[in-house]
Parts: sequence; structure tokens; C-alpha cells
Amino acid sequence: MSKLIPISWNPRSRKDLVDLLLGLALGLGFLKFGTPANLSEMAYAPEGFFEILLTSWPLSWGYLLYLVCLSLFIFINFKAIAVEKFWFLIPCFLWFGWVTVSCIDTIDMALTKKVMVHFFVISVAWFAGCCTDVTKSRITYFMAGLFVGFLYVIWSGFSQKFGGLEETRQIIYAQEGWETKYPPEFLYRIARDRIFATLTYPNSFGALIILILPLSVSFTFLFVKEISKLKVSLLISSIVFLCGICCLWWTGSKTAFLVCLFQLFLVFILVSPLKKAFRIGIGVGVVIIGLAAFFIQYSSYFQEGAKSLTEGRFGYWRAAKINFMSNPVTGSGPGTFFRVYQKLKRPEDEMARLAHNDYLQQASDSGAVAAISYFLLVGLAIVTGFRNFHKLRQSHCKYWILYFCVWVGFLGWSLQSFLEWTLYIPAIACVAFFFAGMLIHKNDIRSRNQV
Repeated sequence: MSKLIPISWNPRSRKDLVDLLLGLALGLGFLKFGTPANLSEMAYAPEGFFEILLTSWPLSWGYLLYLVCLSLFIFINFKAIAVEKFWFLIPCFLWFGWVTVSCIDTIDMALTKKVMVHFFVISVAWFAGCCTDVTKSRITYFMAGLFVGFLYVIWSGFSQKFGGLEETRQIIYAQEGWETKYPPEFLYRIARDRIFATLTYPNSFGALIILILPLSVSFTFLFVKEISKLKVSLLISSIVFLCGICCLWWTGSKTAFLVCLFQLFLVFILVSPLKKAFRIGIGVGVVIIGLAAFFIQYSSYFQEGAKSLTEGRFGYWRAAKINFMSNPVTGSGPGTFFRVYQKLKRPEDEMARLAHNDYLQQASDSGAVAAISYFLLVGLAIVTGFRNFHKLRQSHCKYWILYFCVWVGFLGWSLQSFLEWTLYIPAIACVAFFFAGMLIHKNDIRSRNQV
């Protein structure tokens, strides 16, 4: 039995079992709960075995599954909750409390209800993360569940790229009245060659990759290393990495690709076993090669003026700014940017349901207090996680590399959030918030030798 997945595994142990169940539940979310919270009506209840197996599930199913598993996890691990300073808990409670207050004068209660259920669930996930000590061997059960779900998503991405997307198009276009039978957003996604796997949008798939790929690669390497030779573990973990990078490239997500380059640079600089000069040289080389490939691939995009940015996101951000200035205290209500944008949209701007900037949308939807507390929630996890990573490494905790990958994945997700809206996707946001809680947890360094 692998030492990474400890020999002490006992399926009758409540803690072992709950850790595994939570990981599997969140991993299942990658497959079934990729619909944005404000578009929950897009995910209908499947009919029959094959639809259950192959299609997305209603978000209400996901929220129920998440809450049951998260509640069990918190109940079992509540005594383990620990942060370096008590005030570390304040930003998340303040953020959720204030967005709740902002519901009072929302301009669209139906949208607000959908988003508030989502915010409640991810806040519970954050609190569960605060109960998670990465020095305990049981953390690998949780990570194993995420790993399995992520591998299936990558497989789905390859399937779409090599025939699945085209086959889906042919099936849809062969149906009578297909133009009105499916939502316009779905038809738009299907008509392009950008893959989205089990998620709803290509950019969402890109966000999931930058969040989970670092952890998946390190988990693969450590697990295979325990049961085989070093060369085999390097080979298999490299295959996982390359498959993830290929899927990231095929999503066509420019932001996610640039963030991934930054993540790779951090990996070489901070954790590579090479000498400092080699680390820096290789890291810079990888970034230069990646940027060259990026600008070659998207040269026509920039020659045309980067319209998705200048005519898309700039318009969204302008509307969000105007709305915030009009409602700086409570905003227009959680999840209501769509209604705001309908009124403030200029004729030349593209339509959008979310602001494509999670931080700015908090200000627009719920006011300054929500925006500041949310930014502190994310920033605190990044700063504290970076400091804790060094402590774990110096203590020779064998799980320090997994913790680092959680940190670098969360950092990547937080950076992409400046240009995307993955906060509103349950499959991604629940894991990201769990990671945020894990990063501010005060780990028991003395437990580093436990298996």
C-alpha cells in the first residue's frame, strides 16, 4: 500500500471515510455542476440512465450533495479548526453577511435567490477548509477524490477535441427546428472549436485547469513514486501535465494560458530542486517560449484590436463602475449585474450576464463593504498560504508540495477572476473556497511525520 495513501486506511473510520466522500463529491461536481449559479435553469433534471450519466445535473442536486458532505466533514473535524489569528475568520463572515444585507433592496429577487444559495454553500466550503490540516495523512483521501474527477474532465476534453464536438454538432443540426430548440448560448458554444469538456464554457474549463492541474500533477508524482520507480513517476506525472496543458490550449482561454505561464514560473523559482541560476533561467525560458506561442496563435486577435477585451469586458466594467457609484453601500443586489447591464449597455457592447471580474462585480452587486471583504478573503489566503508553505517545507512535512500546489492553484484562480466570473460556478468556486480556508488554517507542524 502506498505511503501517500496511508496503510492506516480504515473504511470504518469516520474521518477517513468522510474525507474521501467529500473529495469524491467535489470531484463529481467537475462533471455535473458546471452551470453558473445565475443560469441554474439551464441544467434540467435528466431523464433516464444515459442522461444521468452523460448530462449535467440541476444545481439544487449539487448544493444538497455539497452541504451534506461539507456538514459531515465539519462535524467530524470541528475541533481541528485553527487559524493563526482570530481575525482571519472575519473577511468571509463579513462578506457573506454583507451580501445578505444587500438582498434587502435587490432589483431582481429571483436572480438574487439563486446566487445567495450558491454563496451560502461556498461559504460553508470555506469554513470546512479552515478545519483541514494538511500535515495529517487523511488529506490525501480528499485530494484523491478531486484527482479522479479532474482526470475524467481531461478525458472529456480530449474526447471533444478529437471528434466529440463535431459529432454533437451533426446530431443537433440534423434535428428539425434546431435553431429554436436549443438556447442561443449553447448553439454559440457548439459552433466553435473551443472545448469546454463537462463545464458550460471554455473559459470555465480553463479556470478549472489552472486551479486543479498543479495539485493533480504533484499528487500523481508522489503516489506513483511510492509504488514504482522515480522515472516512472516522472513519466506519468508529465503525461498528466501535458494533457492538462493541451486541454488548456484547446479551450482558447487567453487569460488562463497567461496565468498558467505565471504558475509555471513560480514552480521553477520556488520549488525546483535545481540551482538558483538554472531555476531562473529555465523559468524565464518557459515564459518566453509560452508568450511567443501565445502571440503567434492570437496575432490576428490583436491585429483586430482585441475586441473581446475592448468591446466586451471594458463595456461590462464600465457598467459595473457606474452601478457601484450609484449604489456604493448595498449595490443592486447579489447576481443582478445582468439587469444592470441591460439598462447601461451601449449599442456597440456585447451582452453579458456577469461582469467578467468577480471583484468588481461584488462592488456592483453588493457595495463597497462586500468588495473589500471579498478581496481581503482572497488576499489573506494567498499571503498566509505562501508563508505557511515555507514553514511546512522547512519542517520536512512530506505533504508540503501538495500544499504548495493548492496555493499556486488558488493564486491562479484568483488572478483569472480579474477577467472572468468563475466565482459563480459551483464546481469551481466550492473547491476554490475550500482551498482558501485550507490556506489560512494553522497546521500542526509537529504532526509532519504522521502517515
